Amino acid sequence: MSADTQAPKNPSLIYIPELDGLRAIAALAVVAFHCQIPGALGGFLGVDVFFVLSGYLTTSLAFASVSRSSPASFVRFTLRRLRRLWPLLITVCFAFIPMILWRGLPILPEILPGSLFYANITTASHGHPVLLVHAWTLGTEMQFYLLIAALAFFVPNRKTAAMVAAVFFLTVTGYRIYVGSQVDWAFGFYSPFTHSSGLFLGAIIAINPLKKIAKPDQLFLIAISILLIAFSGAEFVTELTLMLWISLVEIATAAVIISILVGVGAVAKPLRLPVVRRLGVLSYGIYLWHYPITVALRENYSAGTAFLMTVAASVLLSALSHKFIETRFQVKRA
Repeated sequence: MSADTQAPKNPSLIYIPELDGLRAIAALAVVAFHCQIPGALGGFLGVDVFFVLSGYLTTSLAFASVSRSSPASFVRFTLRRLRRLWPLLITVCFAFIPMILWRGLPILPEILPGSLFYANITTASHGHPVLLVHAWTLGTEMQFYLLIAALAFFVPNRKTAAMVAAVFFLTVTGYRIYVGSQVDWAFGFYSPFTHSSGLFLGAIIAINPLKKIAKPDQLFLIAISILLIAFSGAEFVTELTLMLWISLVEIATAAVIISILVGVGAVAKPLRLPVVRRLGVLSYGIYLWHYPITVALRENYSAGTAFLMTVAASVLLSALSHKFIETRFQVKRA
């Protein structure tokens, strides 16, 4: 999931509050799913909303800051991504070592994949880590960051870069549907080769944004409705339906982003509410903190109680870590 929630200082990049609101909805959907709320069967698809958002935001930053005439800009961009993700990720991984030991899990297979951005690969192949399994998304994102920085460096022409991103999106989507439905659903869900399509879809929007569309309000309402339906009812019935739900949510998220970018009206007002936007700002921390907390609570409490307690604890920890950890390592942009 993306950690880019702050308004960038670069004047060519404009802060869009509705995107924080969308991120908040996705974060709550993921928490609800992990707490096993009956009405959140498809909450796991919140990660696909994060991926499309992250693809859009990170690609916007990459093409604004990485220059072919300056190899150092590639390095700076990569280091900024690390400084944005790594401090809190490492903090969370090590904060739960006592819980890892208490549950009798091996420390290194739990800590190393998440903290070194390869949990997606180990989870796709042999199911590690267990308590920190949700760190697989950060591995997928960091690997994408390197790839999109390389694309911005080697292919600065936006039309060509958009075509390359489109090829990646279609290839990854097709491979996921084939492998996930015919061979191994876990590989299809966790592997970066099969579940990074949303990042590339977001990249396409960033590289070649639409200037105008007809009836953006209607597009927004249809797309956000699809997301809410998916979060509530996208049950894992068969491997093929799982892979297709991912694609549907990616496309719906892209439609929401596009409608917002071209100027959606009052229908998006709920996403601009201060409390919703604040949850979006804290969503990176909420996502990282919530899963081990959820695992502990859902064993002893009802789904609803576990959800409320998890949200409260995750928001509190996220607010503290945002103030004392995340902001301390952020790099101010010129």
